[in-house]
Amino acid sequence: MGVLVAYLVFSPLLEVIGLPISFRAVSLMDWQRIFELLAAALVILTLAPYAIASDRRWAIRISWWQLAGWTGFFTLGFFSAARSYAPAVAWLEWSWTLSWFVMTALLLLLPFSDKEAFTELACTWVVVVLASYSSLFYILNSDALFDVNPILAMTFPGFSNVRVLSDYQTGILFLIPVAIRNRVAPGPWRWLAWLLGGLYVAIVFATGSRSVLLGQFVACGGIWVLLGSRCRRFLALHARLVLLGFVIYSLLFVLLPILTGDEVVGARFLRSNASGRIELWSLAWSMAAAFPWLGAGPMHFAVYVNPIAASPHNQIMQLLAEWGIPATIVFIVLVGHWLIWRLRLLAKRHVSGIDSDHHFDIAVIAALIALFAQSMVSPVFNNPTSQILLTLFSALAVKSVTSAGKPDGPFGYRAVSVAALVSLVGIAWSVAPWLARISERNDCYSLSLIDRPDRIYMPRFWQQGWILPYCESP
Repeated sequence: MGVLVAYLVFSPLLEVIGLPISFRAVSLMDWQRIFELLAAALVILTLAPYAIASDRRWAIRISWWQLAGWTGFFTLGFFSAARSYAPAVAWLEWSWTLSWFVMTALLLLLPFSDKEAFTELACTWVVVVLASYSSLFYILNSDALFDVNPILAMTFPGFSNVRVLSDYQTGILFLIPVAIRNRVAPGPWRWLAWLLGGLYVAIVFATGSRSVLLGQFVACGGIWVLLGSRCRRFLALHARLVLLGFVIYSLLFVLLPILTGDEVVGARFLRSNASGRIELWSLAWSMAAAFPWLGAGPMHFAVYVNPIAASPHNQIMQLLAEWGIPATIVFIVLVGHWLIWRLRLLAKRHVSGIDSDHHFDIAVIAALIALFAQSMVSPVFNNPTSQILLTLFSALAVKSVTSAGKPDGPFGYRAVSVAALVSLVGIAWSVAPWLARISERNDCYSLSLIDRPDRIYMPRFWQQGWILPYCESP
């Protein structure tokens, strides 16, 4: 768990700490993906051998039909990749998706340990992000905010675009009040922490992200339906944080520029257009209709270059287009069952009064719901940082609400461990050919699209020439 938290702390700071970042050489998302692969490999190589060698029954149950369902899902993806137009691209996406999934499964299967340690680790991460990223953002945008000269373009350091930042923000917002209470002593330091939290939330308003708003509304509504008045205090603290962030946003991004005679700095919130999503979804549906059973192949929405984006910005539409209708149905059923199970356990736990201090449990579930909701309008399941967020919050949701009952035997987690090691070998085999030539491939890919807006056509996995065959030539 600590490896994932370290990744989430440092991934927005890679450029600041000196990594050479450019589009044609090694882009920011390239670096983030490379470090994500290293983090996943470390987790798998640490946990899988331990699980295989262990004789003990682990504390989290694996239902046999969940195990069979996910096996069927990845089997369908395997055949989809085998018959795709660009198998090398499809194998890359499929093997990484499998590696990411089994890494998450291993973390879910860990024997239940000290809940307090997991809570403190997650809360420490949030406080560190408030201190580091809030400071970094306002320092790097100080000219845009406080210079009387014409307003400069605002930048969002540490993220390849605003959508990726929005996904990251969604994963943190619900945890901020809990983290402050858990890790910051009362008094001046806590007031400072709340100020940093408000500054961080102000960035959410500055991005003008409607997807964050969607995630927040769905999560708050879901938690209220689930727990009713028992989550009133939690939602009140969250509302206080959002209000503080809005006040700071209004002062820094609206009132200050007006007083200095400049234009408003922040983005216009709640833009009226669909940002091309309707056309993206239409393209994805057309692909699903053309390849209904197995889809066009993993990552093939990016292979069939379109004039908008490399993914449909909707996880369900992406699966329909690339993995096919049967795999999509399996995914919805399995993920939906798991999430409903977690929510019911949370409700049961707090109805019975097992834990009176349950704000952390609620925050984790709310963050997970928000990420799932946001994946309907944003590529949450594609980008490195949001993938790790999904893994972290899934693991924390299991740790915070542990099911009672007799644990399963060793078969389930040993099968997952073997699959994890095999998938790790597969992704290493897929990655090895490009790693030494990443700069060359990026350059080839970019130059090949010189007459088109190449950033729009970037592949989802990393920004290099995987989808152009001639970029592979020596």
